[in-house]
Amino acid sequence: MNGYVYVASLSKAYYKAAVHSAISLRDHYPEANITLFTHEVFLQDNDRKFFDNVVTNIPVHKRAKMWGMARTPYDKTLYLDSDTEIRSERIKDAFDILGKNDIMFTKIVPHVANTRRIDDNNELEYHGGIILYNNKKLTIKIINEWYDLYAEQVKCAWNKSPFSKYDSRMQPWDQFTIWYLLQQKEYKKI
Repeated sequence: MNGYVYVASLSKAYYKAAVHSAISLRDHYPEANITLFTHEVFLQDNDRKFFDNVVTNIPVHKRAKMWGMARTPYDKTLYLDSDTEIRSERIKDAFDILGKNDIMFTKIVPHVANTRRIDDNNELEYHGGIILYNNKKLTIKIINEWYDLYAEQVKCAWNKSPFSKYDSRMQPWDQFTIWYLLQQKEYKKI
């Protein structure tokens, strides 16, 4: 079974945006399987009808999305940031795009990126707002490592970390974390 995942943590505004996005998804694909990861305190009973599954025991973290993504109940998942809006019934065909890939990201749009240069040879390439992936062991492992490594990355002393050879402006960006992981030999085949 394929499905869509939203994660709304930290702010009720993210929760409201996720509900709005799920409504737009249902408008174009009424049979969609949709899971929401959020906090119990945000959840409104009348919003449950837009989701097939609601998980409320999630971490309070600015990148709880990775935590939720790793716990997908679906064989293939399309993670959607809460601030997305679905505008076409073609959303139901999104899973066909994955093909034989394990994970796919949207590209960063250069004119909206704050900084993209990682070092002299590399730039950030992937955006984390829409991610298509399968529920295979290696894919879930990299998503869990993405969450764990990002938590380490944002609190470490950059110049004394494994990231010290990279531009320190990368420290707050989870896009850097996934780029870094995808450079590791274990994940080159993803």
